[in-house]
Amino acid sequence: MQSTAIVRVAGDRPATPLSKSIERALGCELYFAGHYLSDEPAVRLLDSSGMAQTGTDFHAYRAAYIDHLVASQQRMDPDWVVRHLGATSMTDDARDLALRDAESYSIDPDLVYGTEVYLSVDETFRPLDCITGATPGRSPVRNPLAFAHATLDLLQIDGDEARIDDYKTGYSTQNVRPYEPAHQAAMVLAHFPVNRVTFRWEFIRAKASRPLIYERADLDWIHPRIVNAGRRYAAIRAKAVAGLELSVNPMAGNCGYCQLSCPIRDGVRSGLIAIAPLQTEADARTLATSVYVAEQFAKVSKDALKSYLDSHPAVELGNGFVVEMVPTSRNSYSLSRVLALLGFGSPETSAQWDVPLKSVGVSATDLHRFAGAKKRAGMRDALEGIANRTPYSELKIHKAAEREDAA
Repeated sequence: MQSTAIVRVAGDRPATPLSKSIERALGCELYFAGHYLSDEPAVRLLDSSGMAQTGTDFHAYRAAYIDHLVASQQRMDPDWVVRHLGATSMTDDARDLALRDAESYSIDPDLVYGTEVYLSVDETFRPLDCITGATPGRSPVRNPLAFAHATLDLLQIDGDEARIDDYKTGYSTQNVRPYEPAHQAAMVLAHFPVNRVTFRWEFIRAKASRPLIYERADLDWIHPRIVNAGRRYAAIRAKAVAGLELSVNPMAGNCGYCQLSCPIRDGVRSGLIAIAPLQTEADARTLATSVYVAEQFAKVSKDALKSYLDSHPAVELGNGFVVEMVPTSRNSYSLSRVLALLGFGSPETSAQWDVPLKSVGVSATDLHRFAGAKKRAGMRDALEGIANRTPYSELKIHKAAEREDAA
């Protein structure tokens, strides 16, 4: 889906330093210009979702809690959290997350450098501002030399290593991008004499985390990525100032935060485009309903086709396509036989919990992958000897030539 639009931008408006959020916004020129460059109230983006407020409230709670733990030299203090929440206004969702968090969250107060740590660098990545207690998403200073900046939720330093914790309060553990940790690691490596940075996404709802590690040598590829993002920033800004059309990209991942009048949405209304960018709950509800109906239709339709094709040959669909039931078989392996094949004897049950190993399956995909190595010659034939073959038929809609090639 390609479309364009124009956002009026004043050329004398100071450019905001590059951040991980700005880099993501660059994926859609219209979104970036409307949110970060325009002073027009009509096109300013206002994320009014409850989730955004929950995120803001949780970040504020965590910062206050950690600051308290550092000041009182404690690893955790759940009672303080209860008192704090009783005196603080926040969404019910954020309150529930904080109460769950306080049950197990702990820190080493001696390692904490600060919460909401704002760091900025110039165009050569020399350190500029370093401020704790900043407001997320907002530069606490307007430094004309700043080229890039970041606000870290929590920064801890232990000798030669730094650790960044980045809180995610959304429901998905997939909506993260590799640029974010690299950008923040570069800010830390510019400001502190450490050689290793561990960046950790902390998914609050799932009570899970995903760490990434960066060494100082990684700056050889991180710096060019940040510089390239800065160039894209300047190029889009120049287009907006010149009044040129800006591209719209619904695949950039910004639609859920956007309230601009989008030309792609206009195309959906006119019937030129089938699926609108999801900007509202109503959008999501409509599309989810369509997906559900389509899945149910597909299931019922496949069942009907399977029943018909059980006693009929392939049906020609035109343009070389056919629909047919393709008979095949699926191999599976019991754990007891696999252990015997690998040289572990022939145990029937596990030493603990008395689990019958014959009833526990082993992935055929993994076994075949190992058997493919030259140093394991003969393993594939041995596996064939212990395989449990289950026949089944698969409904396939494909080019007839594909069936012939496979035969």
